Amino acid sequence: MRNTSAILIFALLLLISCKHIETPLETHARIVKTLTESINGKVDSLTKGKNIQKVLFLIDTNQQKYKHLIRLDSITLNRMLKGDIIQESEIAFNFDPSKSEFFSFDTLPTTFKDTAFIILQKEHIFIENTRLFLIRIFENKVKIKLLASEDNYNCMSVITMSALLGDTIIYTQEFSDAQSDIVGRNGETWTVKINEIKKYSLTDNSYLMVDSTRTEEYK
Repeated sequence: MRNTSAILIFALLLLISCKHIETPLETHARIVKTLTESINGKVDSLTKGKNIQKVLFLIDTNQQKYKHLIRLDSITLNRMLKGDIIQESEIAFNFDPSKSEFFSFDTLPTTFKDTAFIILQKEHIFIENTRLFLIRIFENKVKIKLLASEDNYNCMSVITMSALLGDTIIYTQEFSDAQSDIVGRNGETWTVKINEIKKYSLTDNSYLMVDSTRTEEYK
């Protein structure tokens, strides 16, 4: 009897000591699975419908999509520039309106109860940068959210794309790729790549970092 008890205790201790430790890859997979389940379970505050479709926003390089643009009037543009700007990154909003063209791109009348539309900005400096903004007007206040962009600089490029979930949540993914002027012994250059996914709430203008990866190396 004593031998049986000792064996059971030893087996129990062995099981405890062999408890599986979650790897970073498994942790990431678990977070993604939980996030997906959360998205599928969301209820749209306007329609009260579940498992709602996402609306994707990205810069379409097909110019045919932008051939019916209407230049934004000066009154709306002035209101927009004075609105509350929600920054995806500091770089994305360092623009000079005098060097940019703003167009009315699309409206979202079936999604938002308040006035909301999308503005396309084409910035002309050295390289043309293009951005899509979500503009919401309610209680005579203007709220601005960057939806998508293609920004290019001397040694850095930033690509932003978003998914609108119902009328309350936007998931934004931002890729940045930078190359410095630091040269290694064999002529390699130092590169930094960053990929971030953030959850943005339209109700309180808050951000939540969902995932972030960063790689640095000589190439």
